[in-house]
Amino acid sequence: MTNPDGFTRPLSEGPTFSRGGMPRNTFNVRAVLHDSGGNIWIGTLGQGLLRLRADSNDVREMERFSERDGLSAQFVWCLLEDREHNVWVGTQNGLNRFRDEKITTLTRREGLASDDVDALAAGPNGSVWASTPNGVNRIDGAHRDLYLAGTAIRGLSIDKKNTLWAGTNRGIVRAKDGEWSYLSMPAKVRLQNVTVIEEDGENRVWLFDDRGGFYRWADNRITDFSNDSLLRGKSVLAARSDGRGRVWLGLNEGGVLLFDGSVFHPYSESDGLAGGSVNAVYIDDNAAVWIGTERGLSRFDGLRFVTWNASNGLPGERVLWILSDNEGRIWLGYSTGVACITLSELDRAQKDPSHRVVYSFLDDGDGLKGNPDRRWQSSAVRASSGKLWFRTSEGVAIIDPQDLRRNLVRPPVHVERLVADGTVADVSHPVRLPPLTREIEIDYTALSLAEPRHVRFRYKLDGFDADWRDVGTRRQAFYTNLHPHTYRFRVLACNNDGVWNESGATVDFDILPAFYQTGAFLLLCVLLLIVLASGLYRLRVWQVTSHLRERFEERLKERTRIAQELHDNLIQDIMGISLQIEVADELLPHDFPAKQSIARALGLSKSALVAGRRALNDLRSLPLTATDLVKSFSQLANDLTKDASTKIHVMVEGRERPLKALAGNDLLQVGRQAITNAFQHSRARRIHVLLSYGGEEFRIRVQDNGCGMSQEVLNSHREGHYGMAGMQERAQRLGGTMSITSRIGEGTEVDLWVSAHLVYQGDLPHSGSPLAAKWHYLTERLGMRIAKPPKRSLDTPTENGPQTGKGESNS
Repeated sequence: MTNPDGFTRPLSEGPTFSRGGMPRNTFNVRAVLHDSGGNIWIGTLGQGLLRLRADSNDVREMERFSERDGLSAQFVWCLLEDREHNVWVGTQNGLNRFRDEKITTLTRREGLASDDVDALAAGPNGSVWASTPNGVNRIDGAHRDLYLAGTAIRGLSIDKKNTLWAGTNRGIVRAKDGEWSYLSMPAKVRLQNVTVIEEDGENRVWLFDDRGGFYRWADNRITDFSNDSLLRGKSVLAARSDGRGRVWLGLNEGGVLLFDGSVFHPYSESDGLAGGSVNAVYIDDNAAVWIGTERGLSRFDGLRFVTWNASNGLPGERVLWILSDNEGRIWLGYSTGVACITLSELDRAQKDPSHRVVYSFLDDGDGLKGNPDRRWQSSAVRASSGKLWFRTSEGVAIIDPQDLRRNLVRPPVHVERLVADGTVADVSHPVRLPPLTREIEIDYTALSLAEPRHVRFRYKLDGFDADWRDVGTRRQAFYTNLHPHTYRFRVLACNNDGVWNESGATVDFDILPAFYQTGAFLLLCVLLLIVLASGLYRLRVWQVTSHLRERFEERLKERTRIAQELHDNLIQDIMGISLQIEVADELLPHDFPAKQSIARALGLSKSALVAGRRALNDLRSLPLTATDLVKSFSQLANDLTKDASTKIHVMVEGRERPLKALAGNDLLQVGRQAITNAFQHSRARRIHVLLSYGGEEFRIRVQDNGCGMSQEVLNSHREGHYGMAGMQERAQRLGGTMSITSRIGEGTEVDLWVSAHLVYQGDLPHSGSPLAAKWHYLTERLGMRIAKPPKRSLDTPTENGPQTGKGESNS
């Protein structure tokens, strides 16, 4: 529409403007927008877009945007402000977005002498000086004054008296109160390429010329430091005074030099300094010394440097410049943007190397038109107003740390789709996926039109992920080979200023199990494994039992053969000898001299006959009972007795069962050998013998109160003494376990355990089930301990001969 009288805004919004305050030409207005910030936007047909800022009442200060400014066309059809305060402009050729940027850029269009700015210096009242190949600009608000036009200027610095120092291609220039003058130099000193200018605490000015060397100017006198051993052949890229009279120098070759007023002190990587060329030296408001190099950021702690780099979470390695703001935050220039970091984050990363530094980062999405860069020393300065100015590849960029508008709108999050093995599922309802689903892809997004590239996400799959995954700007999640389960996928998002939508979005899905992934199938497998293990156990028991049975049968055959040999040969021969001696004894008269010797021979032959019959009796293949064992032990005690005070006490516990002949004989021989050792070696007064018929094992224990043995004797094998070795061999042959414990003065105990199925005659009541055998053994032992069934014992005073006692059934 056309308004010949100009345009107006509502009376409630401010004063009315008429044609008298506007340019002479008339605008063909198509759309008008009053945004949330109080600005008025006017879309025209053929004349671009107009904006009148809220803080301006003068229409002559109205901003105009055309195709030269990036507007897609001069014909504006519609205007819209979204909830993130972006203004959208629809033209005949496309859609444009306008918003207040966090970074403002000044170029030749804004009045600079050149887009190629070499150095910056901060003056009073918020003013900033910018040196260019075409002169130096003084920027003060909207004013862009140019000085030294046509002169190439590199280094810039302003001292404490607000004197401007400039390094030009014609020499060093000073500007004080509007008066410009060149420093007079000795003929041999030609400073026409000065890139570094710095004033120290004593009002002396340090100058570095990348062709002439390093100098100090004071009281119209200049001192050359170029031949110092630490500076010879070196290039100084940065210099800063720390307010204590000291000057810090950053070298192009790497390392830092500290001038303390008399000499230089070097610092290098061995002192903790980051490596590479030193691009920046900065002294913050707390007098802390910061160094920016090609490989990171360093801070001097008084003795050494502390360094941070990309491994600590910084956005890069190469630090171009360093500044601090009024809030104490550190700003770092990188080739892709500017990072803002709090001191607390750096301190935390110093204490905990695993901590990743959290920072905010400003780049082209925040209004940065060119890439940050460094030319000479002063690539960035902080103006007295608190604004940060820094050089870019396209002019000068400005950041106001106190006016960084944050986008507080939480971006809504949405799960777009779920793809399972190439099939798209409907995520508006809980998803049930078929068994054996292998690959799952979940696509999600968040709506933030301010800066979509900087929307960050983190997600978590409940039932699988232990913690949240921070995936940056990625908008897809992938999972493979998930187990059958019910899952919930949760995703959160934050906008470009780090404001998180903690509610996020969710999608539930359930992967159904295949038949072999069900609990019933797993239970069946467990039962089959138990049956298989039981079968293998039974097979192994059968193999071992068969092997032992074969050995027992071989021994039985050998014992039978030996018994036949004893009966048919040795015993018969002894009986014949005994009869012949007896006949000879009867034929000889009583007073015959050899009569007494013949009687002794007759007694020995009868004794040998008795011993042979006893051995033959031991070799019989009948099962042994507890009575047999007790009788044998008692008879042995009677035969071995030497001291009438020695007593043997035999106890039988448990339900008696007949013992297999071969195994019983080995048990008998072990017990007899233990009793024999007690009588012959220990000088015991009392010997206790225990026969225990357990459901799980058979036990025989021989315990005396004799003199005992030392560990050396117990562990040694003396030549000619095979008693203990023989007992061990018999125990191993039985498949049992035997222990012999003894201490000097405390007697000796011989203990033998053998599994019940190896020694008991016939099938055990619970032999069909090992678990039943365990249960029977435990109940039997428990019943024995609680009920304490009566036991029959044998106390054998050796002078009266042994008596036998037999325990009763206690099962």
